[in-house]
Amino acid sequence: MAERNCGRCAAANEASADFCISCGAYLGWDTGPPAERPESTAERPVGTAERQASRAEPAKGDADPPGHGQQTLVEAPPAESDQAGLVKPPRASVVDRDVTVDHAEGGGVELRVFNPSSIVEGYRVDAVAPPPWLTIGQPTIRLLPGEDTVAQVGLTVAPKTVAVARLPLRLRVCPLNDEEKYAEVDLLLTVPPAGRPVTIRPEPAVVRLRDSTRGRFRVHLNNQDSNYPQRYQLSGSDDEGVVRFFFTPAAVEIAPWASAPVDVQFESPAPDAGERTNRQLKVRAVSDADTVEATVALVQQSSAAPPDAPVRLRLEPTVLRTQDSSAVELDIIVDNNAGSQNRRITFLGRDPESRLQFSFYHREVWVRAGAETRTRARLEARMPPAGEELTRQFTIVANDGRHQSDVAGSWVQSASRAPITTAAVRLEPEHLRVRDRADGRMGVVIDNRRGARPLRVRLSGSDPEGVVGFVFNPPVLEVGAGRWGRAELTVSAPPPPGNQTAARPLRVRAGDEHGAVEADGVFNQSTSPTPISTARILL
Repeated sequence: MAERNCGRCAAANEASADFCISCGAYLGWDTGPPAERPESTAERPVGTAERQASRAEPAKGDADPPGHGQQTLVEAPPAESDQAGLVKPPRASVVDRDVTVDHAEGGGVELRVFNPSSIVEGYRVDAVAPPPWLTIGQPTIRLLPGEDTVAQVGLTVAPKTVAVARLPLRLRVCPLNDEEKYAEVDLLLTVPPAGRPVTIRPEPAVVRLRDSTRGRFRVHLNNQDSNYPQRYQLSGSDDEGVVRFFFTPAAVEIAPWASAPVDVQFESPAPDAGERTNRQLKVRAVSDADTVEATVALVQQSSAAPPDAPVRLRLEPTVLRTQDSSAVELDIIVDNNAGSQNRRITFLGRDPESRLQFSFYHREVWVRAGAETRTRARLEARMPPAGEELTRQFTIVANDGRHQSDVAGSWVQSASRAPITTAAVRLEPEHLRVRDRADGRMGVVIDNRRGARPLRVRLSGSDPEGVVGFVFNPPVLEVGAGRWGRAELTVSAPPPPGNQTAARPLRVRAGDEHGAVEADGVFNQSTSPTPISTARILL
């Protein structure tokens, strides 16, 4: 009975066997013992192309090749190109293309691979242009001809890398015998956010101040256990609500696996002279998902009080002058150079006639001992009558709860003359001529270029005979200070008899509650001769 010897282990198999009963190797078409086969083929699968004998060609330069011209068949070792010629691209697919990879535990995808080749083939799985933080777990895939399998491809994320992502990923399945004949499958890779909220730590935990109202400390926001950045907004508070906080920066984004420092400055009212105050300062970091807090103990102490004096006030300027204005501003200087305590100052204003309105940019200000500060105030009052001037006396008062200081000032408020007194009106044209018409148009120009305030006038017209009609568009005209305005005037009157002319004097008036200005013009109407009159002249 014919036998087929395995090229790997030399075991004898039946002639019809395709695979070795001893080692399981694919027998293909090889029948000789291992000694007859080249050593290089003993450790790899054998294909049909490897059993084909090659014809030996005569060596160049031999006059008579062996066998006197007869071709001799020899057993040639299987060439790499022969085996590659039997390789076909594999068929690959995934059970689920949506893959989620946990940052800590990783993940995987089930890859189905089919070997359409006629030889036993091994396959390698690679990622095409993967992100640098992704590692592919290479499975061992070896398939017989016509065999398929489902392999688990492991996906892991490198530690301490920013890997929150949702991106496409392509896997390439390459035959080991011919890597040019590959297959590709596309995945949608998701790495969800993972980790815990940030932790917060103050440095130092206790702040001591002596004869000072300002201090500082630092908080550290630690994001060492998250794979995604976290953004927090910072704020501060104390139980009494008297401490002011300043954060640099006020909002911070902490990178994954990192920490970020935030500098905190604060202002706290000083205790009474010779006293000591303990306060708990709370710093709160708030994000969309959570809130973390840190507490700093503040120990604040003041020395014994030296001789004290209330604040002094100064106005800049002391005498205010305005023209055609209903408001004025001035600076208030609060001088605490002679004081031994920090003071909280509140302001108010007074005037004898109670006709002024006072507003302060800062109703309360802090003034440190031995220093001065500046704020601003605004005064408002009705304008005096046109062409008049008023002097308004006022007093600014500062109160620190125990002492009161004040300073006097004056406001000289004047108003320009009524704009109608400097306005002018003119007609364009002054002499309007029409022929065979009952009406005509002219312009009315109101000149307020010398006025310091806006002008609002009502327009009217008259004529001695009382036969001319006046229509103004618009009838009321508003003209800004230093500008001029224009209205359209339509005049109408019965035309004179044929072949006659009528010159009708006009007067246009622009007035308001303070007076009026006028302009004169002429409306000339003429008519053509009638046909009857012309006929009589010809006769």
